[in-house]
Amino acid sequence: METQSLLQRSQSLKSEAQDFLNRYDIDAILGKYFNVRYTGSFSYNLMCWRDIDIVLELKESSQSIKDAFGNVFAKLITKNGIADIHYMDGSNFEIRRGLPKGHYLGFDIQDDSSNDKWKVDTWLLDKQYFQKSRKLDQDMRLKLNLQNREKIIKLKFRYMNNSNRVPSLVSYYIYDAVLFKNFTSEEEIIGYVNNKISQ
Repeated sequence: METQSLLQRSQSLKSEAQDFLNRYDIDAILGKYFNVRYTGSFSYNLMCWRDIDIVLELKESSQSIKDAFGNVFAKLITKNGIADIHYMDGSNFEIRRGLPKGHYLGFDIQDDSSNDKWKVDTWLLDKQYFQKSRKLDQDMRLKLNLQNREKIIKLKFRYMNNSNRVPSLVSYYIYDAVLFKNFTSEEEIIGYVNNKISQ
């Protein structure tokens, strides 16, 4: 598929994602207890599958972290199409290599209007990781341009390889290789990404 077509596909997914978020009131559900910041491919306009990443910050007026997540959990399970929902407390350790410390709530919803499944990952990060995440977002937005967008989206779809998702952490390492390591050739970028995910 031509790179321009891939970018158009990505933009179409972004529009679908925004519609999904609106119809399922995700902002309202999370926003009652948390300040909500979208990150990842949704916010960078580099989507290639139905995955939305969100970073949360507990509102001062909210209850404890676990009470807030409990209330969100209770609201989400009433939604039509909820297929999976799980919570992990990784505030004192890394849940898995490459993932930040913090509280994680993830949920999958089978969209009743399109029959497509959406995966939503939310993280309430500790102060150090929250600041690091916000700085990374700012730096990425400054570095993104049409040329490197085309390179990134082409590589992300290549790693999908006709599956329904990009393998875990691959997008992060592609961003790192293209935007921060300044690798230029596809072979160099793929070698870097493959080395990282095999460690």
